[in-house]
Amino acid sequence: MVKKRSIVLTTMAIVLGTCGGYAVADAYDVAPGWITNDAVAPPPAPFPAAVSPEIPIPADPIASLESDAPLPSAAAVQALANRLRDDSRMRASTGISVVDIVTGEVLASVRASTPRIPASNDKMLTASAVFGALGPDLRLRTSVTWEGANASGTARVTLVAGGDMLLSADYGHGGSGSSANGYAGLADLADEIVGTLSEAGVTTVNIVVDDHAFGGPVIPEGWGWSAVTHGYCAPPSGLAIDVGIVPGTRSDDENVEPERYLDPSLAVADVFAHRLIERGFDVGTVTRGVEASGETEIGFVESAPLMDVLSYMLWYSDNTIAEVLLKVLARESGLPGSTEAGTSEALVRLRSMGLDTTGITMTDGSGYSSTNKIPPRALTDLVVLLARNPAWDDLLEQFPVGALRGTLYDRYGGSEAAGVVRAKTGSLSGVTALSGTVVTADGRWLAFSVLADGLPWGQTNPRAAIDQFVAALAGCGCG
Repeated sequence: MVKKRSIVLTTMAIVLGTCGGYAVADAYDVAPGWITNDAVAPPPAPFPAAVSPEIPIPADPIASLESDAPLPSAAAVQALANRLRDDSRMRASTGISVVDIVTGEVLASVRASTPRIPASNDKMLTASAVFGALGPDLRLRTSVTWEGANASGTARVTLVAGGDMLLSADYGHGGSGSSANGYAGLADLADEIVGTLSEAGVTTVNIVVDDHAFGGPVIPEGWGWSAVTHGYCAPPSGLAIDVGIVPGTRSDDENVEPERYLDPSLAVADVFAHRLIERGFDVGTVTRGVEASGETEIGFVESAPLMDVLSYMLWYSDNTIAEVLLKVLARESGLPGSTEAGTSEALVRLRSMGLDTTGITMTDGSGYSSTNKIPPRALTDLVVLLARNPAWDDLLEQFPVGALRGTLYDRYGGSEAAGVVRAKTGSLSGVTALSGTVVTADGRWLAFSVLADGLPWGQTNPRAAIDQFVAALAGCGCG
């Protein structure tokens, strides 16, 4: 059954007041390329745009599929795309696709079939494949196993990684918090095993952390450790507190990346040791190893539902969560928990969903690598697939929203696109991308993708040009 929900913001003051609550630290899209000392190119003639005092926000995108709103003229939309292509702030390597979601009609195409570096738009593939394969309710399980205690009251316990890299160092919020981060906690896990240890007369615990199912504390091939040392990602080891961020290193400045643990799994084990010490046990050793054959589970905690984890990944454009979810997809599909297996399985899943993956090269789950390639048309095709399937359309609701939330919270304020553009951002040095949906002034729901690589260093100019293009689509009567 199609749900009917909508929100109307009658003044831009409401929009701006709402977005003030979102201080988003985008762990990817503020990577090198966001700040530039380049001279600002003189702005070209503005895109035509209609001004509307009311901004409808489709809280449920699928509802728009029943709309009989006027279809924009393909010639008019193509003219907007051509203007973006020719904009002095862009380059010839820009690819553009605009498609009507209801009919599938192509409204604009500029090199739309040519593969481009997608930057974080790669997360759209990861999120769709994971969601389509595993559903919204999967929970990632972190467990403790053991073989029992010896005669001297010493026991080895194994902390087994299950893919949750959003653990709390203490008690989890269990759903009372605002995001998936910190849903489950190590204090909860310690409480789970205290009874078993005490009844067995355990006084000393040796902790072994087992993350071998996720390839251990390694990063995707071709990244280089600078991804970790510069704070853009933690090794996707399947076990971490607060996405592997060292406590006290978060900054209110979204352009300053936090410090990441080089081995987030062992960092978790160290904190878990403190939780056990607080409960009266001595801790002997903390080491990395593999769960011994025949060990019995004595406690576990589970992450927030997968939909909430995906929402966190998309809102904050989090590289670490994208990479570990790719490994979760591989493991849940019976494959090794590696990046290579994950990307291969993601493409299989996307094809099974009906996506033509021609031209797609997927080498990681986050888009950090410049070896990823996606044609813009593949991304608009993916958006159309999600929108048309009632089992998948909720994923679109997790995309950032212009002037309101996620990595678009500080963009589109005061423009026609405020509140009506839902899109995934992307940036690398020389790469700027934006793909998602936008509702026109006539109420028509469009899928769009702009991928530009080969750009000069710096995000300010190409991002402004793309935003102007999207705002023009939002303001388009275009009959």
